[in-house]
Amino acid sequence: MDENKLSVPREVISSFFNKSTSELMGMKPELVHGDSKLLSLGDHRQSLLQIQIEQLKRVVEEYNINSSNPITLEEAQTSLKIVGLPGEETDEELKLAMESMNQAARLAFAKSVVHAEWIYDCLEEEKRPIRVLKKEKDGRFQRDDIMEFCALCLAAMHLTEVLNYLQTGFPPVRASGEGLSLDPAEKGRIPPERMERIHNLIFRAVGYEPKYATEEIKRIFFDFQMGSGAPSEHAGDTELNERFAFFVAKMGEAVTNANLGGTSHLSDVDSGGVTRVVSVSYSEKFVDGDGTNAVGAPSESIMQEQEDVRQQEQIAQAKQAADLQQSILHDLLSLDDAEREEALIQAKEAHENFIKRALELEPGPERIEFMTSIDEATQRKLLQYKLWENILVQNGGAPPTLQKHN
Repeated sequence: MDENKLSVPREVISSFFNKSTSELMGMKPELVHGDSKLLSLGDHRQSLLQIQIEQLKRVVEEYNINSSNPITLEEAQTSLKIVGLPGEETDEELKLAMESMNQAARLAFAKSVVHAEWIYDCLEEEKRPIRVLKKEKDGRFQRDDIMEFCALCLAAMHLTEVLNYLQTGFPPVRASGEGLSLDPAEKGRIPPERMERIHNLIFRAVGYEPKYATEEIKRIFFDFQMGSGAPSEHAGDTELNERFAFFVAKMGEAVTNANLGGTSHLSDVDSGGVTRVVSVSYSEKFVDGDGTNAVGAPSESIMQEQEDVRQQEQIAQAKQAADLQQSILHDLLSLDDAEREEALIQAKEAHENFIKRALELEPGPERIEFMTSIDEATQRKLLQYKLWENILVQNGGAPPTLQKHN
C-alpha cells in the first residue's frame, strides 16, 4: 500500500487493529448487555461497533499525547476506510491484522447473540419481553436470513463455552437472577439435542420461530433430494447450497467431537431407536457405537466447580501472559542502544517472516496449526516487536528516551 494515501501514520492503524482484536476477544456480553432482555441483531452489531470506536479514540489520544503532528479521529476513520477498500493493495501485516480483527468481531457477534438468546430462553414465560417471530403465514425463510443463520452457527462452533456445552451440558451462560430458571429438560439432553438448542436460539435471533425455520430448512434443502416435494426456490443458488453444505459438515463435525470427548454414553439404541439429528442433517440418523443408554448430567455443584476452575485457569493464563510481557520488555530496555537496535531488527524480521508464512496458508486448520506451533524463541521475538510497536504508538511515533548505560 502507498502510505501517502493514509492521512495517519501506519502504526496508528496497526495499533487500532491489534487493540480492537484484543477487546473483542475479551468481550463480556453480560457487561455489554446490562439488564437488556431482548436484543436485535442490530443491537449486537452496534455494541461491537462501539467497542471499536472506543479503541480508535484511545489509539488516537495515545498517539497525540507525545506527537508534534496530532491527528484527528476523522482522519483515522478515513484511513481505515482506505485500508478496507476492496482491491486496495494492503501490506501483509495490516492485511493479517485486519483479518484477525474481523474474525474476532465475528466470534464476539456470535458470543453476544448466544448470550442474549440463552438469557431470553431461561426467562419464565410470563417474564419474557414480547417479540414477533416469523411463522408460516409470514412467508418463506429468506436467503439472507439463511446465510446469517449459517454464519452465526459456524462462528458459535469456535466459542469455547458453546463447545463445552455440547460436550458436557454445562450452560454456555450462567443464567441466574429474578425470573430466570434452568430448563429441567437440559439434564437429559445429549450432544445432538444440545446442538439443536443452539440452532433454535439462533433461528430466533434471525427472526424466525424455531419450529417453522426447521421445517423451512427441511423443505429447501432436503425434501426434493429425499424424493418428496418440488425443487425449492433456492435450488439453483450455488453459493447458498455450498454454504449450507459446509454448515452441515461443520455441525456434524462438532457433534461428533462432542460425543467422542464426552464422558457420558450417548446412544438411545437400548430404548429401541436412534437419535434424530434435526439440527445437523434433518434427514440422517445418529447412533453412538457404544450401544448404552446411560446419560449423565452434571450436578449444580459440579457445574459451579467447573466454572470456578475455568475462572482460575483464565486468571492464571492472564497473569502468565502479563509476566512474560513484563520480562521481555525489561530485557529489551536493559540492552544498550546497539544491542537493542539489533534485537529489534531481528524481531522485525521474525515478524515479517511469520506474517508472510501465515498468509501463504489458507485460513483454517493449517494456518491455525502453524500459528500455534511457533517455538519459544520466535514467540519472544514476535512479542518484542509488538511491545515496541505499542511503545511507539503511545509515544507519538517516536522511540522512548532511555537512560544511557555506563
